[in-house]
Amino acid sequence: MKANNLFKWVCILCLLNVAEIIRAQNITGKVVDEQQSPVAFANVVLLKTDSTFVEGTLSREDGTFQLKERKGDCLLKVTSVGYQPQIIECDGRDVGTIILRGGIELDAITVTAQKKLVKNEVDRTTYDVQGDTDAKSSSVIEILRKVPFVTVDGHGNIKVNGSSNFKVYRNGRPSRNYTNNSKDVLSSIPADVVKNIEVITEPGAKYDGESADAILNIITNDKLSMDGVVGTAQGAYSASGQHYGSLFLTTQVRKFTLGGNYSVQRLSHDGTYHYGDEEYLYKTSGNVQRISDKGDNLGWLHNMELEASYEMNARNLFSLSFGGYSYDVDINYNKTTSLFSRNNTVIYSYAENLHDSYQRFFDFNGHIDYQHLTGREGEALTFSYLLSTTNTRQRADWVYSDMENMPVDYSAFDSRKKNNFAEHTFQFDWERPLSEHHQLSMGTKYIFRDNSSLSQFGYDNGTKNHTDFAHYTHIAAVYGEYRFTSGAWNARAGMRYEYSYIDAHYKDGSNPDFAKHLGDWIPSLGISYKVNDRNTLKLNYLSRIYRPGISYLNPAVEETPDEISNGNPSLKSAHPHNISLSYMLTLPKLTANVSLSSTLNNTGIGEYNYLMDDVRHTTYENNLKLRGYTINTYLRWRISSTTSLMLNNSVQHRKLYSHQLGLENERWHWTFYAQAEQQLPGKIKLSLATGRNESTLDNLYDYSKPTYFYMLTLSRSFLKEERLSVRLMGYCDSGNFSRYGQYCAHTINGDYTGERRWITHSRNLTLRVSYRFGSLKARVKKTNKTIENEDLIGRR
Repeated sequence: MKANNLFKWVCILCLLNVAEIIRAQNITGKVVDEQQSPVAFANVVLLKTDSTFVEGTLSREDGTFQLKERKGDCLLKVTSVGYQPQIIECDGRDVGTIILRGGIELDAITVTAQKKLVKNEVDRTTYDVQGDTDAKSSSVIEILRKVPFVTVDGHGNIKVNGSSNFKVYRNGRPSRNYTNNSKDVLSSIPADVVKNIEVITEPGAKYDGESADAILNIITNDKLSMDGVVGTAQGAYSASGQHYGSLFLTTQVRKFTLGGNYSVQRLSHDGTYHYGDEEYLYKTSGNVQRISDKGDNLGWLHNMELEASYEMNARNLFSLSFGGYSYDVDINYNKTTSLFSRNNTVIYSYAENLHDSYQRFFDFNGHIDYQHLTGREGEALTFSYLLSTTNTRQRADWVYSDMENMPVDYSAFDSRKKNNFAEHTFQFDWERPLSEHHQLSMGTKYIFRDNSSLSQFGYDNGTKNHTDFAHYTHIAAVYGEYRFTSGAWNARAGMRYEYSYIDAHYKDGSNPDFAKHLGDWIPSLGISYKVNDRNTLKLNYLSRIYRPGISYLNPAVEETPDEISNGNPSLKSAHPHNISLSYMLTLPKLTANVSLSSTLNNTGIGEYNYLMDDVRHTTYENNLKLRGYTINTYLRWRISSTTSLMLNNSVQHRKLYSHQLGLENERWHWTFYAQAEQQLPGKIKLSLATGRNESTLDNLYDYSKPTYFYMLTLSRSFLKEERLSVRLMGYCDSGNFSRYGQYCAHTINGDYTGERRWITHSRNLTLRVSYRFGSLKARVKKTNKTIENEDLIGRR
């Protein structure tokens, strides 16, 4: 048996070595002038990203040229007497047509506009933000609407590959505050400080086997050199009273580079006001409950980040970063509740008011990374440490009035909640090319997580509830990933093993302590084939782990007269599986992508809702099974130099069911974003857009009705190098263009059925102004590898 296994491995290695005989590919392109005439004998120089010379050639009489392909990122510089030099990033074998423009001083440098905006790789799709002219006057969340596999609804809620379960990274590093507050943070970041957005729909073994269905990696600008302090200042004002402001700065002193940013957002009454009403039919008793509520959340949001790097020498790089996100919000809320019998007589009714209430949140992350490059090309050793903390404080004081047949013996109660999360992660990674076509990555990680939750409830009848819960998790992981590249073929295969020890304590003795030992194998596979320069196919398999966070585990019981809720400390991790097939077509004026995927999960964590004495109870169980199918399509068509169309579309079928509960929820979902852009006289750019929002099915009981939204945008840039950009955007997500829009959700399964309707501000006008200063030609250097933890759901 051992001999047979050895023979199999020898055969596999032989096949891999045979694949290396595939001939090397070349970098090709064509140089033309503004009239599309070939430019002969232009100097074409291939450079490393630090401007080191690699290879050079001259264009032929027909303007075409050819260079040997170089592995890794590089630059292509094209010059010719009487023309403005052009520098483009070279990340493929065909760089397309390069236009040289005349009549401009020779030391000016312009990035060509012919570069393709979308690039497809075996595990990710990359959107070139700098190649999008809208980046000068947009926020990151506005650019995300154009990114394949990403949808953004009218309220800024983001989905990736049809799922809200994704993580956001910044320059390859996980960011808790970006992930947990993606809508607010990404709305405040100017897009012109971002180079690329990577959509990693198939995170491999090196990204852990944890939680996220996908990853959004926000990569900031990376240029050649820097002079002094450079940055971008941006401000925005909306008719709803929501104000934004941000400042991004970068500076460099010899080998030391420092970058930082700060943003602030104001939450206003018009921007957060909501009014809603609910009605539920209780199946057993036949009684009907009616609820109406209204309120707003006033406050401020703050985000701050600082990054620094020191390049000790060509082989050793030390970098650190830290950042925080915080908000302090006052909660204003009023509610009336009534229960009616079958013959419409009042069983009980009351009004409640929430006063002196707030929610305070602070999230801090810190990284320290050290990278050593060995003497072997492409080999790197990285040591990393991550500290991540979250601190939440909530206060709510409820007072009841207008009480009739009150179902409880208290008329007021207060709640105090404190949730603390601290995570320490130590990681080592080793990456080594085995040959030109083979690369091996290996690593190990240890994580210690400390979750604690203190919940206190006091009622005016003297009753008090108190829960002091601590939850500790130790995770040890090891991974290996192999990558193969040869000609048109790219493949990867990875395996990760994770051992976790969970230790839970009830400091107040309210429940018995418990502990768990878990071990998981997480495989991942992917392969892509570039049929030619225009057509690419890729196939991927992915397995993940969803571990429940503190809000899912916390057993503290929160009780009101009509609702009782609590977490479940006995929850287990969920293990979904996904397989996807995608095709990309890239033409000079057209980019199209179609992706088919299937998701299977037999151990999902879901809500468990039930009635007891006409009181609604909510907790969590491992009772959810999922079968899902998704078709994502992306189309970008540049009709002319002044006109373009874009469509981002997702159709999804999800079936959620539970054999234990005998429930099933099955539905189709359709979301899309369509945009038409037109360059007008006077350098004004017009954009018309429309889209469809629809919440993804995520529990056994409810579904939401879709809504449509509409946008009109005018933008223009001013001053030298278009440093000042102004953008005016009108938005509406109500069908009749009214000031307020109505939304609706239906409860169709369980012990009760019903409907919830709510109204929010739906019409808005926003003015955004952005100013770039300095000469942005560098960014803080990052190590090639760092820490990624993305396994928790329900952390808050």
